[in-house]
Amino acid sequence: CFGHRLNLVVVEICTTIPVGRNFFGIVERLHSLMEGSAKRHGLFKEVQEEMASEGESGEGTLRPLSATRWSTRVDNCVVLEKTLPAVKTTLERMTEESNFDRATASDAYALLKAIDFQFCFYITVFSDILRLCNVVSKALQKTSTNISVATHQVESLIMELQELRSNSHFDEYWMKAEKLADMI
Repeated sequence: CFGHRLNLVVVEICTTIPVGRNFFGIVERLHSLMEGSAKRHGLFKEVQEEMASEGESGEGTLRPLSATRWSTRVDNCVVLEKTLPAVKTTLERMTEESNFDRATASDAYALLKAIDFQFCFYITVFSDILRLCNVVSKALQKTSTNISVATHQVESLIMELQELRSNSHFDEYWMKAEKLADMI
């Protein structure tokens, strides 16, 4: 099945290549910290609501990463693009407020240090690449997809990914990452 093969490739990239492994490791730790308790989740939602009312950040919830449902990686990249300022503010509050224990505060502090320009750059790149893969993956899973359509979908994805490997796209990703980093 082409859909399964595509899923295997994406999971392999996200778990074994150091850039993907490390980036999604941070994303997974963010999820665990933000969603690991009702208190931390409540703070994250509260910060999102405050910032959304001021037009500074979007809203969303990080989801657990799954080895079989790699689309959670796409979802988390999209959420992080919208909510990164709220994520950073939440982490800052966890490190500064005395009502969080030492383990939570130190985890939040470590994650704050990990959210830098490079992290913002990876968000922009992975968001784009994984969105393209997700569209093709969903198309390949349709029962109406035949071998001709599947081949065309995969070939189109390969061409789109090759086009992304250009200086102009790199510059575009760089500018998006700068904008995201400026927001935090």
